[in-house]
Amino acid sequence: MREQTQKDAQNKELIKHFLIFGKVQGVGYRKYAKYKADQIGVFGSAQNLNDGSVEVWAQGSEKLLKKYLIFLKRGSERAVVERVQEVKKIEVENIESKKIETQSQPQKRFENFTIIK
Repeated sequence: MREQTQKDAQNKELIKHFLIFGKVQGVGYRKYAKYKADQIGVFGSAQNLNDGSVEVWAQGSEKLLKKYLIFLKRGSERAVVERVQEVKKIEVENIESKKIETQSQPQKRFENFTIIK
């Protein structure tokens, strides 16, 4: 029974909100984030923020998002990632009923991965 509960948790669809700090603007970081997301099957978005950080919303199973986080921490070839902060985690089934207070404010499930200019 316990193994089934752990399996269900790993397969549950989630949306995670990350902030990436360091030298992550002007170095292809958002393009890299999209490439890796497309490669492993994560949906979401990436955008530069005014403070020099990059905001990433990522949707997928817990297992996929853990794998994606490794790529976010590594960054593109020219990036220098100092830290990745997980700001929020939301179960996708609850996304339509909750308002998320950030710049990009996803109100529904993602259907692909986009770079926000």
